[in-house]
Amino acid sequence: MPLIEEDLNSLGDSRKAAEKRLEQNVRKFGKNSTMQKLYNDFLEEYENLDLKNENSEISFNQKEDSTIKTLGMAWKSNEDQFIFKVSVKEQTVYTKRDVLSSIAKLFDPLGLLDPVIWKAKIFLQRLWLEKVNWDDPLPEEFASDWSRFVCNLKEIGKIKIGRYILNSNPERIVLLGFLDSSTHAYGAVVYLQCHAKGSTPLSKLLASKSRVAPLKTISIPRLELCPCMLLAKLVEKVLLSLKINIEEVILFSDSTIALAWINSPPHQLETFVGSRVSKIQSLTEHHQWRHISSTENPAGIISRGTDPTDLKNLNIWWTGPTIFIEETNNDFSSSEIKMDSF
Repeated sequence: MPLIEEDLNSLGDSRKAAEKRLEQNVRKFGKNSTMQKLYNDFLEEYENLDLKNENSEISFNQKEDSTIKTLGMAWKSNEDQFIFKVSVKEQTVYTKRDVLSSIAKLFDPLGLLDPVIWKAKIFLQRLWLEKVNWDDPLPEEFASDWSRFVCNLKEIGKIKIGRYILNSNPERIVLLGFLDSSTHAYGAVVYLQCHAKGSTPLSKLLASKSRVAPLKTISIPRLELCPCMLLAKLVEKVLLSLKINIEEVILFSDSTIALAWINSPPHQLETFVGSRVSKIQSLTEHHQWRHISSTENPAGIISRGTDPTDLKNLNIWWTGPTIFIEETNNDFSSSEIKMDSF
């Protein structure tokens, strides 16, 4: 940074080091208006020297709209927020090929828009079930639904997601995970909850993952094990990525049978269930599993899907349910469940 004297060796010589320095500078400018003014003055002087690369598109001057695009998202550095811009064109006639092409453009690596994307994927599943040909115009009952969905996609551009996930001076940080499944899809979602003295705990959406439900028909309890595994793997990746001290990890399911299986010795279970339970137990050995009602489960929004117009104000998706971490006496013992019934 040109505002202070630094040893050139301390600046680093890799892209990773440059990105880290970029993030540090953006945070400093957001908190220190004097430093921001000094930097703006430096930029004006630098630009007057006509040394700036003609291909440079990134500006730290907060007088401008500094937006950096990457991996399907855009980062507004002057507001430190993520935004999405969807480029799906409206048409008068749609085919199944058009639907698939539009879904492919909804790239969301963190899964922040998963409920909307799954709304589209569930629609595509309906086309497959109706055996609609790739290049035939959609039947009228499908065409109107898809036209309305595409028209509403522009609402995604109004969603702004704060990049910074902590509150000031957190005393305790807890990771909360939720899962759910349906006959169409299953998903898992993770939140970070910060506890600070004298204030209400603050929860923020971190990431989600989802999958298409197996085509082969299986029982609902067995299907519930699929998102359990998905959540266990997602939490493992999140913990490896975060460089903060997580005091506790608590995972929630609305399936009492799945919870009973997870709390059972795998060798006592049928092979299909036991093999999956063994892996889940290995990944979540130091975590807690608890029950949550279906109405409070934010992961249910993934498996059902939601309209773009509704997602922005869907607080349970962005912050999770109002759950305050307390001791629970829920004991899901497998002794009361007949394992061979599923």
